[in-house]
Amino acid sequence: MPESIQDRVLRVIATTKRVPLDSVKPESTFEALGIDSLDRLNILFDLESEFDIEIDDEDAKQVSSIPQMVEGVTLLAHAKEAGLPAPHFPRAAAPVELDLANSQDGGTDPKAGA
Repeated sequence: MPESIQDRVLRVIATTKRVPLDSVKPESTFEALGIDSLDRLNILFDLESEFDIEIDDEDAKQVSSIPQMVEGVTLLAHAKEAGLPAPHFPRAAAPVELDLANSQDGGTDPKAGA
């Protein structure tokens, strides 16, 4: 049975970081694995070789988690297989800030003018 994309990504991470494969889990954080920005770039370069894909430099800078890395490689590998243009890596979700002063009612105070 062929290795899944996720399994291959985890193997590349383990090999690049020189850590046991069983210590790299899909839910592992970069922080828990001691992956810094230089490690992240080395891993992405190794993934390009493993999957014969090209990862956009700007996209590479945005990768912040293993699930995001797996999802991006999956998108690129499937696009390549289908002969489609390379999509961008998924971006990490930005923190959501609530701006209650400018809510749907235009920021007006319901008690004002009453």
